[in-house]
Amino acid sequence: MLLLINAYAQEIKETANQENVSSDYLKYRDMTVEQIADRLNKLPEAMRFSVLVPDEEVYQYGIIDPNKDQTKIVEYGGLLDVNIDGYFDSFHDGNVNKEHFYGDINDPSKIVYAESELNDSDYVDPTKDTSAFNARHGANIQRFDKEASINNGLVINKEPSLGLYDFSPMKENKPFVIRCNEYEPRKIVLTIYIEGWDLESVNYTMGASFIASLGFRVDRPSK
Repeated sequence: MLLLINAYAQEIKETANQENVSSDYLKYRDMTVEQIADRLNKLPEAMRFSVLVPDEEVYQYGIIDPNKDQTKIVEYGGLLDVNIDGYFDSFHDGNVNKEHFYGDINDPSKIVYAESELNDSDYVDPTKDTSAFNARHGANIQRFDKEASINNGLVINKEPSLGLYDFSPMKENKPFVIRCNEYEPRKIVLTIYIEGWDLESVNYTMGASFIASLGFRVDRPSK
């Protein structure tokens, strides 16, 4: 798999060095093949498994994030730079411009805005690549105040995912157990997808691929 990623990174680099290349490739011109491959390899960090047992009596649904650690929290909402112009999206609200908050929240009326600034801000994280998540706050635009909004009652729904540590054999209470009866079929729907709100789900990973594997363990009750 690593060889395939390196080959694709080499192809991207060669394309970026051509004349009259699409603007989508210009960002790769100053990057080495190794740097491009490193960005492509971040795609699996946004990968998820979902497991659904669509049975009315024993309905179950769970999301598994193989790369989740104790500190990783993914929120289903936030500011975005959808058109990738370097600034978080905004909208007109009467005579003022306000930053647009996307996502799954309890009540839009709970959103609080701070006063606009005369100058653009720096990128959220100047040390990282620009992306839909890493943009600037524009001048003369009222900025979303997350802390004040939460204090005002805003709730941003979070991804209820499980990490691999939740399935440790040493853990007594298993978070996800699919109960099966002998000689009775059990339908299980397994989905592998990329979580769009994961901060690694960005354009730099476009064209990358991954290999995933999932195993099941059968725990037979003692007689």
